[in-house]
Amino acid sequence: HLPKFRKVYNGIYVAISIVFIMVFINAKTLELAYPISNLNGLLSLIIILTSLFVMRYRKISVDPYFSIGIFFLVIGLLGFVMNNLGMLPTNFYTMNSSKFGTGFEVIFLSLSMTNLLRRLREEKEISQELALKKSEEISELKTFFMSNMSHELRTPINAIMGIVETEMANKNSSKEERKKYQIVRNATVSLLSNVNDILDFEKMEKNALILKSEVFNPSIVINQISENWKSEAIKKGLKYRFEMDSEITSKSIGDADRLVQIINNVLSNAVKFTHKGSIIFKLKCVAQPDNISRFSFHISDTGIGMNEENKASVFDSFNQMRLNHKRQFGGIGLGLTIAKHLVDLFEGTIKIESQENKGTDVFFEIPLQNAKSVSLNDAIKTDQPLANPMHILVVEDNKINQMVMRKLLSSFENVTFSVVENGVEAMEALKTGVYDLILMDLQMPEMDGYEATERIRRGELGDIIGSIPIIAVTADAMQETRQRVLELGMNDYMTKPVKRDLLLEKIKNCSQNNGTLSVVA
Repeated sequence: HLPKFRKVYNGIYVAISIVFIMVFINAKTLELAYPISNLNGLLSLIIILTSLFVMRYRKISVDPYFSIGIFFLVIGLLGFVMNNLGMLPTNFYTMNSSKFGTGFEVIFLSLSMTNLLRRLREEKEISQELALKKSEEISELKTFFMSNMSHELRTPINAIMGIVETEMANKNSSKEERKKYQIVRNATVSLLSNVNDILDFEKMEKNALILKSEVFNPSIVINQISENWKSEAIKKGLKYRFEMDSEITSKSIGDADRLVQIINNVLSNAVKFTHKGSIIFKLKCVAQPDNISRFSFHISDTGIGMNEENKASVFDSFNQMRLNHKRQFGGIGLGLTIAKHLVDLFEGTIKIESQENKGTDVFFEIPLQNAKSVSLNDAIKTDQPLANPMHILVVEDNKINQMVMRKLLSSFENVTFSVVENGVEAMEALKTGVYDLILMDLQMPEMDGYEATERIRRGELGDIIGSIPIIAVTADAMQETRQRVLELGMNDYMTKPVKRDLLLEKIKNCSQNNGTLSVVA
C-alpha cells in the first residue's frame, strides 16, 4: 500500500545489519552500537505509527485490533528506548514497559487474527452463495435452452412424420408409394432418436428422467422396432433373424416408449457397426412371482467388436468419440449410455460381451408387470371411428404444424376442427364457438399455451368452458414442461412429432371420459 515507506523500512533493515556487525568489530564499535540501535528502534516506532496514520488517512482498511496492538507495542518500546537514552527516569514502569507493550500486543493481535478469520469465513460464505446462485442461473438457462432446442428440432420432424403417417394410412396409396414413405419414416425416426438422446442425456444429468406407466402389447411394439432395423440391415446386405418366445405375454404395464428406445439403441449399434455377416435378435419371456414377466433380450452381431479397454468404457457418455473409428459410423455416442440408464430405471440388467473384429453380444433383461385386466388405453381401438362427433379447437402458430394437424384430424371420422394461431385467438374462438376439446401448443406469440390454459381454468370464459378438456401438443419434451402443464390443469400431454394412432386414442379417451384422462405422454 505504501511503496515509499517500504524504502524507509529497507533503510532501517540495513542500519540494523550494520549495528549487528559493529557488535563484533571492537570495543569502540560495540559501545557505539547500543545508542545507535536505540535511536534506530525509536525511528522504527515513529515510522510504524506514521504508516498506520497514513493508511487511516488514505482510508486503507486496517483492523482496529491490529492498530490497538501496534499502539501498545509502540508505547511500551518507546518507554523502554527513551529510558535507555536517559529521556525518562528509571522505575518499575519504564524498565518493564516493553514487556507490558508486548503482552498487550499479543492479546490484541490474537483478537485481530480472530477477526480476520471471521471475515474470511463470511467472505467464503458469500462466495459460496454467489457460486450457488450462478449455478442455479446456469441450470435454468440450460433447461430453457434444452426446452427451446427440443421445440425447434421437433417442429420440422413433426411435419415430416405427420405427412408420412397420413400418407401411409391413406388406403389409396400404392404399395410402392408406401414403401417410399416407409424409408422417409425410418430416416425420420433415426433423426428423432438422436434428438431424444440429447434431451434424455440432459434429463439424466439432473436425475429427472422417469418412466411412465401404461398398458401395452410388448409383442406389437417389439415387432415394429425389429422390422424397422430388419429393413436397414437388409439394405446393408446383412442377414437378419428375429426369434421371439411364443409364450410372451400380450399385455404388460410399463413405459413402452422407453423399452423401444433401449432396443432401438442396441439394434442401431448392431447395424451401424456391422459391415458383413448377420444380426440376430432373440427374445424370451419368463414368468416370475408377483405377476411379473422377465423379458430377456439377446442381440448379437458380427461387426467390428471391441477390445477390453473400449469394453470397459462402453457405457460412458460420448464413448464413440474416444474410439478410433474416425467418425466413420456416425451417431453421437449416447445410445448405450442412455440404454444403461433406462435399464436401471426398469430395475433390469445389461451386459456386453465382445471380441475385436469378431462381433458383439448384448444381453439385457427387463421385468414388467403383467396387466391383470384390460385398461382404458388398451380397450380403445384406434381403428374404429369415434362413436360421437367431436368439434376440436387446434391452437398452433406454426404453419407446417397446422397443415400436419389438419391432415391428421381430417383422416378421422366424426371429427371437425378449427385452427387458430395463438392463445388470444383461442380465447376469442371459445367465446363464439362450441368445442369438445382443445389441442394446445405451448410456445406461441402474443399469448402462449400456458397463459391461455391458466385463464381458461380460472373461469374467465365461464365454468362450462373452464372445464373443457385440454391436451398439450408440444415439441417441448422436457419433463419440467410435462409437470408444469399438468399442474396448470391440462388433462393430457403429448409431444411432437404427433403419432396418428396416439392422437386418436387420446381424443377417444376425451370422448368417453368427459375430459377425465389417464395421462400418457
